[in-house]
Amino acid sequence: MFGGLFDEYPRLKIILGHLGEALPFWLWRVDNKFPARLAGKLKRRPSEYFKANFFVTTSGNCWHPPFLCTCLALGADNIFFAVDYPFDSSDKAVQFMDSAPISDSDREKIYHLNAEKLFSL
Repeated sequence: MFGGLFDEYPRLKIILGHLGEALPFWLWRVDNKFPARLAGKLKRRPSEYFKANFFVTTSGNCWHPPFLCTCLALGADNIFFAVDYPFDSSDKAVQFMDSAPISDSDREKIYHLNAEKLFSL
């Protein structure tokens, strides 16, 4: 990101598991500690690259508080449903997603629409 990768390849997408490995939680800090020497070299702030070029999955994290943080930080359009099999139960992951305090339209995006769109399925 800091080397200009997403300026050179703006359509590049990266998918991270485990709700983004805590990166959505740190976006504000990364933006506010962004080195001034790099600010002139990049076209956007780190959080903007993250929101435009990264997707995260629900794999390995079936707890609503970090899920909601991720939803607020990235939006439902940047989240995929996934199961951290064989470490987590598929049934538990589905129960978690079914009970998430989000709209049905966001749930459908996360369950399948986002993946269908990204992968042209």
